[in-house]
This record gives sequence, C-alpha cells and structure tokens, in this order.
Amino acid sequence: MPPKYFRVDVLDNGVPIFSQTGYNQITISHFMFRSSQGLPDTAEGQEEDAEIKHNYVIQALFDLHEWPAGKTANEESADITWLVKVYSSETLALIKDTDKEDREKALKASWEADEPGRAEKAKLSRSKFTLKKKQKAGEELTEEELEVLNEKRERVRKKDQEEVVAKGGKPGKAAPPKGKGAAPPKGAAAADDEEPAAPVTYPKAEDHVNSEIKDFLEHFSSSRKITTAPPSNTAAFKRSDDDKSKILEEFSAATTAESSQFSQISEEREQMKERRQGEREEAFKDVEEEREKLKESFQTIIYEDRAKYRSTIEDRKDKEAALLELTRQEKADPVALKAAIEQAEVLMVKPKYVKKGKKFLEYMEYVKEFETHIQAAVAEKNKDLLQALLERFDQESAALSTPIPIDAKVLNDAKGNLAKMK
Repeated sequence: MPPKYFRVDVLDNGVPIFSQTGYNQITISHFMFRSSQGLPDTAEGQEEDAEIKHNYVIQALFDLHEWPAGKTANEESADITWLVKVYSSETLALIKDTDKEDREKALKASWEADEPGRAEKAKLSRSKFTLKKKQKAGEELTEEELEVLNEKRERVRKKDQEEVVAKGGKPGKAAPPKGKGAAPPKGAAAADDEEPAAPVTYPKAEDHVNSEIKDFLEHFSSSRKITTAPPSNTAAFKRSDDDKSKILEEFSAATTAESSQFSQISEEREQMKERRQGEREEAFKDVEEEREKLKESFQTIIYEDRAKYRSTIEDRKDKEAALLELTRQEKADPVALKAAIEQAEVLMVKPKYVKKGKKFLEYMEYVKEFETHIQAAVAEKNKDLLQALLERFDQESAALSTPIPIDAKVLNDAKGNLAKMK
C-alpha cells in the first residue's frame, strides 16, 4: 500500500490549537497538555482571558484529494490501523472519544422519554423488515418468525390515547371536544357575553406631510393591482446583430475567464502535488538512510557477534573436552590441570565439570605432595619417616578402589632404600 498523506489536529474544547501533516507517520514533540485541576468548568463569571478546564481531542484526517477511496469503507480502507506512542514525564491518559455515541444515546433516550415504547416498536419493525428480506430471498421461516411477521400493530391516534377522568364521570371517558359545543370552563363568561374586538384603524395619506410616507399609504390603500394593456400595432421584440455580437463577446469573455481560473487552480494543484511529492521523497529519504544504518548495525550484531559467539561456544567445547580428558587420566600434572580449570571457568564450562576438575586437582596436589615427602625422606635417609610414609601409602591405597598413583620409580627407590637401611 502506498504511503498516505494525512493531517493530525489537536483540539481544546473544540478549538484547533495544533495541526501537522505527514506521510504514514507524524511526530509531535514537546507538546504540553495543560492540567485541568482547580480550573472552572466554564468562563461564565470569569475574566475574558481566564483559563477553563481543558478537553483535548486528537483527530487524524486523510487527504481525500490524494486518496478518494478513504471516503467509504472498502477493501483498501478496511485494514487501516492507528498506532500512538506517547513519551511523557507526567501521567497522561488516552481514551477513545465517545462524544458522538453519547449524543446519539441521549437523543434515543429523549425519544423514549417523549414516547414510551418507541424502542420496542422500532425493534419489532426492524425484525419484520429482516424477516421480509429473508422470506424474499427464498429462505424458510419458523413458526415464531411467521407470527412476528403476521402480527399487526393497532394504529391509535395520539389524541385518542389521552384519556381524562371527567369530574363525576367514569375513568376512560374521552374529554369533550374543544370548539363549538364545548362547555365553557367553570366561572367563565359565555361566548355571547364577550365584547366584539375593536376594528383596526389604519393611517391615511392625507394626514401626513412626508412625501414618501404619503406615497406608501396611497399605495397601501389602493387595490395594488396594475393592469397594463399591450401597445397596439407593435412588432415583437427582436435583438439586433450588434446586441447578439455583444452578448456573444460577453459570453466568450466569461468563458475565457472561467477557463483561466480553472487552469490556474489546476496549476496550483499540480504545484501542490509536486511539493507534496518532494516532501514525501525528502521524508522517506531520511527513513531510507536510517533504515540502511539500521541494517548495517543489525549486520554487525547478527553476523559478527554471532560468529564471535560461535567461536566462544567452540572454544568452550574444546576446553571442556580437555578438562574431561585430564580428569579421566589416572594421574595428571597439577599445573596443567589447574590451567585447564581456569580456562574452563573463563569460557563458562558447565559447573559440574569444573567442580569435578577441582576435586581431581586437590587429589593430584595431594599425590604430588606425598611424592615430595617420600623423596625428601630418601634424600635424608630417614628410616622411620620413610617407613611411616610407605605404611601410610599401603593403608590409604587399601581404602581406595585403586592405589594412590605415586610415580613407580619414586616408590621403588623408596622401598629399595628402606631395605638397605634395615
């Protein structure tokens, strides 16, 4: 759908206070809606420039010269939706303007008040119209629908509905007709006793001096019927060639002036269209530039950041595999294991694998420390310490599923040196 040119108006108590035009979207910035708190409802009894309570209405109007289809509801105008975004530093409430609907409801309520039962009659009339339309289309009606369709409403004149209870009479008796034969009200004089109205006396022309007044009164008192006999022996009026030429020239001049006026209007309209087209192109030029910048930023976010994230995931998998490989070994270097754990933590490897690696690191550091103690005892030729360490090794190995992974060369040297010391 091509962009639509429309106008947004802001009204306060029915008076336009702001207006702006645009294509498809309009931005109203730094507009202040004043608060109505503490203000009078009307200007009655107030000073001339006194501020009264505000009633703001925001309305949008399409330019029907550019979009004639917007005059009626159709396929092109059916999907029109409005989106309003408001950024305010204070609390601002937006509600649908139901003033037109409220006036219609009040009008219908006044009809019902003046004529009770009007709404029910209108509903019945509408039902009959719908059923007749349905019957005309060849559809079969139910028994209830036929009863509604054949129901006849008794027509009663309004004056016959007005019943009065005459004094001393029975309820429901109609009031006596007014006019001839009607009884005069109690305490009133009879019609024959009334004095006749005085005749109207009009002024006479001879009683006045002013010539214009005299002419008017003479005309007023005359029969005011003017009869003029046609002159005898006169031919019918016929325009001369000069008169015809003059009339034709006047007509041609008027036609030329109208054509010039319409041409000027058409030129102004074309200029307005070109100006609007320029405004549209200028407006959408900025939009296209912003869109291209947005695409570039999205490309950076989507592609470059995605590639970076993929690389991070691959590195994480590699570090996770390296850490698990070290923990599966019977014996690992504590320095290499500690470095693998630190790298895994940086790349956010699953916590359970990091925890397993740290536990295995504590065990390898213990084994390394055990080997260091054995080597120190051999170097010092401390028989008692060496024997205690070997006994401790046997006891702890027996408690585990697998022996403590002491280096075989270190363990054999320790056992050989202990045998020599004995």
